[in-house]
Amino acid sequence: MSKSFVHLHAHTEYSMLDGAAKIQTYIDRVKELHQPAAAITDHGNLYGALEFHNIAKKNGVKPIIGYEAYITTGSRFDRPDRNKNKRYHLTLLAENNEGYWNLVQLASKAFTEGYYYKPRLDYELLRNHSKGVIALSGCLGGEVAQHLAPDGSIEEGNNQGERSYQKALEKAELYQSIYGRENFYIELHNHGIKQQEIILPRFKIVFNSISYFQSVVTSTWVLRVIKKCSHLLRRFNIISFSFKLKSRIVINSGVSLYAKQRIMSRGIFRVYIV
Repeated sequence: MSKSFVHLHAHTEYSMLDGAAKIQTYIDRVKELHQPAAAITDHGNLYGALEFHNIAKKNGVKPIIGYEAYITTGSRFDRPDRNKNKRYHLTLLAENNEGYWNLVQLASKAFTEGYYYKPRLDYELLRNHSKGVIALSGCLGGEVAQHLAPDGSIEEGNNQGERSYQKALEKAELYQSIYGRENFYIELHNHGIKQQEIILPRFKIVFNSISYFQSVVTSTWVLRVIKKCSHLLRRFNIISFSFKLKSRIVINSGVSLYAKQRIMSRGIFRVYIV
């Protein structure tokens, strides 16, 4: 198991306008690469969780249920003007049954209480439903990444951000306070996207500035390498990767959004894997 890895950030056909991978195709690829488990983390919903669970179990793959949440820094009940309506991404994974039911509560309340253009969560909901949940800091659309590269992602209205190491550090510490030192991970991304390459060393400064931090080596939107992951075979101490499948539609040339093998992924992140 020490040389094993698992994809922990994957978007399927249930990620509207973002994912195109069929769940069966995803699991087939996981089996082909002899990986013991896989996660589903669609945008803002758990619609594919049951189908994913059943197909994964049928094929001998351990399913990890999660989703990529939309976060607002204000209240989920706020309805700001459109030009002030900002959201951030946060990857959430269920570590156990309690975590799964907390994800269900979060995904539901994001729609029933926080829906405004997209289903949103606030810090209050995250704190109230944090038990059994593992959080990853997210892609370029994540709150920590946005303070390091405010021009890295504008898809959620974040086009007037401030570049600040201190604020990035504060946000990382905030999420660590919500999920605990063992359950929050910084994601490092490298998909050939310029902004990802720029902030990799900045991310290292952030997690080296905190007394106890778990580092997640990842690449934007696709491949994520995580130093220590949870839920999978209890708390597996392995190098883990997450990705989006080859079938995802990509406009940018040279962006590597597909399921990579372990040796290829380690080559991309060799400077950051410890």
